[in-house]
Amino acid sequence: MLATIRGGKRDFEAFQVRLSALSGLHGGLVTMAVVEAVSDRFIPDILSEISKDYPRVEFSVKTMDFKSIWQSVSRNEVDFGISLLDSEKSSRRVRVVSTLQAPIGFVVRPDHPLAAWKEARLTHVLGSRLIVPDATLAVGAAIREGLLTQNVEIKPAFSCNRIVSIKALVRSGLGVALLTQADVIDEEKSGELCFVRITQSDIKPLCFALTHNIQRQLSAAAHATLDLISRNFHALSMADAASSHPDTMT
Repeated sequence: MLATIRGGKRDFEAFQVRLSALSGLHGGLVTMAVVEAVSDRFIPDILSEISKDYPRVEFSVKTMDFKSIWQSVSRNEVDFGISLLDSEKSSRRVRVVSTLQAPIGFVVRPDHPLAAWKEARLTHVLGSRLIVPDATLAVGAAIREGLLTQNVEIKPAFSCNRIVSIKALVRSGLGVALLTQADVIDEEKSGELCFVRITQSDIKPLCFALTHNIQRQLSAAAHATLDLISRNFHALSMADAASSHPDTMT
């Protein structure tokens, strides 16, 4: 009888721990898998805000390639993921919560001649030293696919498989980079780097998708984080739409 009582007490205590984690009041863990484009500053800013409401919750951020993120969400290994919509496969278990269109363009320092431009063509940078993501990155693959479609050949001076490294090369004044606007969200806000849209090009924008597995029981902290990211996606989409069509502003 004593062993049964002790066992029941342990089970009840374990239940209380799980219940507290779900309510987000006493600890817990929120896990996410994200692409590098949002792991630099976007996600840290989100976590900085959400941690104020959930100071005891632990957050685990895994930076993966977009295919691995889709698999991780599909297998119910993380609370949610930020991947590419084009990489999504049909699955009843995975729900797309929100999306963010990220146009590809030129990234330059504020003292570069292109920094004063809103838009530019590929021909405007053919004489420049170009810094491009390699094909292992989604943005690199999209750039190469677009160039092949247009039958345009560019010879990069530098190629990297890390977005952080590409931005560092631009800061050093080594050339003009090709990246998505999402890659330089915070650098644009701070005035550290400038983004110039590519016009008259077959290089298609990337579409980031916030996804989660509908079979996963999300804690209050995970729900709050998911909602905050979704609101930020919406705000960024609205800002991008306004900047793309300034004549619609009143």
